[in-house]
Amino acid sequence: MWSSSSTGVIEEFIANQGKRKAELYDDDESIAVEILRTINNQGMTDKYVFKRIVSAEWFAEVYHDVELDKGRWHLQPGIDLPEPVDRIVIGAPLWVRSNNA
Repeated sequence: MWSSSSTGVIEEFIANQGKRKAELYDDDESIAVEILRTINNQGMTDKYVFKRIVSAEWFAEVYHDVELDKGRWHLQPGIDLPEPVDRIVIGAPLWVRSNNA
């Protein structure tokens, strides 16, 4: 199975709950975009991803909440991500519920 070269950095970032900067990335936006790209490409088989839930309610401990600078990031729907993104929230879900079965 494919694994991103940044997986170790991402796992460390999540393990320390975003309290330490990820050394390979310049700022909060950079690590958030890398995490989003990685989980999108590695898919649902990984332990740290919830996605493609059309309508859900959730409660989480948030480690990182970033609004992207639209002049800096041009993430392409269909190439980088399934849909446009302007905010990335990273954390640990305490519960998630959906009406979709």
